[in-house]
Amino acid sequence: MFTPQESTETLIKNIDVEIDSAARYAMNLRQTIVLLEDLQANFAQPLLVEQLAVFRRNLAIAEKQIVEMEMRKNTLIEKSEQANSNQNLSPSVAYRVNNFPVFSAKTDPTELQEAAQ
Repeated sequence: MFTPQESTETLIKNIDVEIDSAARYAMNLRQTIVLLEDLQANFAQPLLVEQLAVFRRNLAIAEKQIVEMEMRKNTLIEKSEQANSNQNLSPSVAYRVNNFPVFSAKTDPTELQEAAQ
């Protein structure tokens, strides 16, 4: 069984693999587009125009997916770092987890009043 930290690290590694795969796919699409554009310059074929449109659309989708995966990875990293920093806090200190104040039994009543304001 994975700990939450190990599980997050595994997710991040899997996302990295997906990003690498999508980046290679995008690079191959770019190279193919360049070759098709060269062919199109020499031959006015409707089929080439259609293929170029398909490859350009697929490239745009791949680039969008790469950005989305990077954002998802960064969100996981931020949440993991936040969870790690919350674990290091003293239980007698008032702190917020996801905008919800958490207090221990040792919390000073003045801290409760300040937090309520």
